[in-house]
Amino acid sequence: MPTQTRPKRPTKVKVLTVTYDIHWLTEDEWYKARLDGDAVGMTERDMASICLRADSTASEDALRATLTHELMHACTQAMRVDSELANVSDGEEFFVSIIAPTFLHVLQANPAVVKYLLPGQ
Repeated sequence: MPTQTRPKRPTKVKVLTVTYDIHWLTEDEWYKARLDGDAVGMTERDMASICLRADSTASEDALRATLTHELMHACTQAMRVDSELANVSDGEEFFVSIIAPTFLHVLQANPAVVKYLLPGQ
């Protein structure tokens, strides 16, 4: 059976003016860093850091989904809308309207991230 090579995982992503370091942590590294045991990803704007729990059993598709999830957090934090979501009548529409152009910027500014998220493109 041929060995599958792991795709190149991005280590940085720029979200507007902040360049985040992306850390792909093993299970042991995750717990050593005292990160939330129930989470599979964490985004910290003030530390410009995205951590992903990438243990040996995690599928790349699951990791791609988790990275996308964390990028959405980074966009929300960049636009400072997290506290506003509870105060608007149509939170979903408000969120999508604010985040769509920011996320598009993230995709345009980070070709290595797009290559990872969309293999074969």
